[in-house]
Amino acid sequence: MHFGIIGVHKALMECTFDPSDHNQKDFVMAQILGIGLLGPVVLRRKFKDYLVKFTKRRERMNMLMNKRCLFAVIFVFFVSACAHGPSYTAKNEGEAIKTGYQDNRLQELNNQNQALLKEIYARFYAAKADFYKDGLGFTDVTNEKGKRMYYLMVRIRPQEIMYKGNKPNADERFSEVLQKSTPNYMKVIKKSDLNVKYIDGLAFGVYWAVRDVCDTYGGFIEYIEIYTPKQFVDKFLDGSITFQDMLLVSQVLTSLDQRPATSVKPVFK
Repeated sequence: MHFGIIGVHKALMECTFDPSDHNQKDFVMAQILGIGLLGPVVLRRKFKDYLVKFTKRRERMNMLMNKRCLFAVIFVFFVSACAHGPSYTAKNEGEAIKTGYQDNRLQELNNQNQALLKEIYARFYAAKADFYKDGLGFTDVTNEKGKRMYYLMVRIRPQEIMYKGNKPNADERFSEVLQKSTPNYMKVIKKSDLNVKYIDGLAFGVYWAVRDVCDTYGGFIEYIEIYTPKQFVDKFLDGSITFQDMLLVSQVLTSLDQRPATSVKPVFK
């Protein structure tokens, strides 16, 4: 005899079910499971097999869900690591050229030399060197005698310079940028750029990114800034002295591995 769901329901309606009667209990359970009227031992074995299969199926589903959750966590972490953080690179001329100054002389220099700053921006743009935000303008420095001086400020972010991870290390990155990249980009400057009233020298900075996960965002910024009196910049640009010679009369600042900026004296081997 075999009952469907309707048959089982009819059987339950037509008889009085006694929970203490194990034969009756096994009979009804057998019909519900659709396995016919079997002996108690066979019934329990069949029911146990059903539970084992159900448990294994649930374990497989849980494993699948865990894998999906793990993948989702990894994906979210990767996307978060590559998400757009703060950008310090100027997107255009307006973001590159510094406009607001607290010092009146600096503001005056800025107002009188807008055409020059725009020309310098165009020159570096053609050389595929972006600018640090507010990285093109004027700045003031104090020399060893305590005299205040005004320098043309150029802080660039060359597109070609980018490191990933800690290879090469900080000292190697510094040496590579200083010796290979900085002299070439400094030659984009013209002697006439410094032929401005009240300008005493050049503050030239090269900035680059050290990425951790992504190639375009994340990580941190390192830089080299070189402060050189005008007469020695002129001599370097016309070939009278080497870049190394120019550094001997310059102040060199650098920030590596997210450490505070320090003054260094480069040694060339």
